Amino acid sequence: MCIVCVKKAGVEKPSKELITTMAYNNPQGFGMAIARNGKLVSYHSMKVEDIIALNKKIKKSDSVIYHFRIATHGSVSLKNCHPFLSVDKQWAFAHNGIISIKNEGDWTYSYTLFVRVIQPLIKGGFAPGSKEFDSMMGLFCSSNKMALMDKDGNCSLYGAFVDDNEYGLSFSNYTYESYKTKVYSPMYSPYTSKYPSYSKYGKYAGKYDDHYEDDYDDPYYSSYYKKGYDNSKNVDFLPKKKDDEGKEGKKAV
Repeated sequence: MCIVCVKKAGVEKPSKELITTMAYNNPQGFGMAIARNGKLVSYHSMKVEDIIALNKKIKKSDSVIYHFRIATHGSVSLKNCHPFLSVDKQWAFAHNGIISIKNEGDWTYSYTLFVRVIQPLIKGGFAPGSKEFDSMMGLFCSSNKMALMDKDGNCSLYGAFVDDNEYGLSFSNYTYESYKTKVYSPMYSPYTSKYPSYSKYGKYAGKYDDHYEDDYDDPYYSSYYKKGYDNSKNVDFLPKKKDDEGKEGKKAV
């Protein structure tokens, strides 16, 4: 399932309640991609409290892609949380759905598509909005929803997004609504606790996941996947990191 929420510049950010509902209904990892002043950054956590904390610092002029995950392929871990950044940190990508493409190793279908199809197309001169790029995306979006955002905050949405006039936001499905959607996953029961996944994965909140299997034959992309998916440590408006014992780490600069 998952849900993608897109806030374009000039639109109010989602409320704490809205974020909490999306996380409750899609509890297996969270992320944000933020475009501000020509800089693009991603942040990921397994705790919705970290997303709520970061969201407080979002400005109306920012463009943001939010993603709340239910895992289908790829492990439940920080490295598989959307949105993903391109290697050159010029583009962010988030996806909701299941893609007819063979995933590689522990990569998600989404990340495989982003690395093997979308980034090469953009690098080859076919940017979102071009006939070639949009035709390719149309092949994958019969039942999928995808969001791309560049470093200047320009957003391109593919698939049937819900434009909610009450919030001014775009959603990839209706799991942002206040009723509690059942999560069909053997790992989680949304009715056993308020935030079913947080206690298990809370120690990884706001941290890099150091447990990778770097067994891919493309060093350019595997290196990025291993180390570069989250450059939040270089942006001063993001929350502080925490170590495994929960102590406060060094302030991001």
